[in-house]
Amino acid sequence: MKITRIVLVVISLALVTFVGVFFIANKRVENVVLDGKSIQIPCEFSELLNLYEISEYSKNELKKPIAKGESKTIFLAKNDVENGISVEVYNNHKKVTSDIGSCEVRMISIDESTDAEVEVFGGLAPGMTALEVEKVLEGTDYNKSEMSGYVFYHATAGKKSAYYMSLVLYEDRVMNVSLYYTNEEN
Repeated sequence: MKITRIVLVVISLALVTFVGVFFIANKRVENVVLDGKSIQIPCEFSELLNLYEISEYSKNELKKPIAKGESKTIFLAKNDVENGISVEVYNNHKKVTSDIGSCEVRMISIDESTDAEVEVFGGLAPGMTALEVEKVLEGTDYNKSEMSGYVFYHATAGKKSAYYMSLVLYEDRVMNVSLYYTNEEN
């Protein structure tokens, strides 16, 4: 009788832990933390415009409207200086638009040159070492490859593997971390 109760308690605790980890893992991959603000990808570009400006280089890209289904890479800035963050803005509307703020952000890429405090995929950030990266990715299926001194990590997660994360390391430091939303249904 005692053993049955102990086994039931252990199974219950394991189940609660598994369910908790499952929900935390799914929630964490869709959020990007930028300077203390958590933003869920995909999001409207206007959410990022509340935090950052569009760099001078990217302003030229926005002179033309964005066609339905078209995307553009936009570089962000703070105080008129590029901050190492770029996004892919996708026109998810049914027609051409000039309102880039209402378009959907499906990708965010952050370089080590950023001066922003960032966290992607539940704790990944530029400047981390390979050991720190593997600690964050523990329990996640990921691929690791090397070429010409660079180390690449790739992982998918979320419902229907809708999120794809890519890391580039050089000399044991994360140079770039990118998060992509790949679910075309939305």
